[in-house]
Amino acid sequence: LDKIKSNLETIVDKLIAKDIMPLISTIPPFKDNVEGVSAINTIIRGIAKTKKIPLIDFFEEIMRRASGDTWKGTIIGEGEVHPTSGTYSNPFENPDALNSNGYMLRAFLSICKIMEVKQYVLDNKNFHSKNKKDAVDVLRSEERRVGKECRSRWSPYH
Repeated sequence: LDKIKSNLETIVDKLIAKDIMPLISTIPPFKDNVEGVSAINTIIRGIAKTKKIPLIDFFEEIMRRASGDTWKGTIIGEGEVHPTSGTYSNPFENPDALNSNGYMLRAFLSICKIMEVKQYVLDNKNFHSKNKKDAVDVLRSEERRVGKECRSRWSPYH
């Protein structure tokens, strides 16, 4: 674990030194090694907090959507570490689609985080909140806005 932490910190520091804003993500649960993955994710979350960089908490979102081990074979492939591809359904029209398509969930979380970074960096909006619920409400509101914007700009065929 010390080597993982050291390597990730080195990568993050080198990116920051080159004026690149890293976005890091927790890793998904894996087979029957949720405890080992949790230990690595604790390191990842700690680095994100210490370095004050954006974090996509893929693991936490999976566990929130599929508690226990119900993520196996739904969001993450059975016996795998890879997200499932599932059946496609527009997540803005059918949010439950994110509960059975791991790749779509990861992409959706990434887009939301990128939009949050854009708003913070380019639009000077502050998403930091002492009340976590307030911050989540702001992000969910942003997700709805992005969904409406995407639907208005793109036809279903793109």
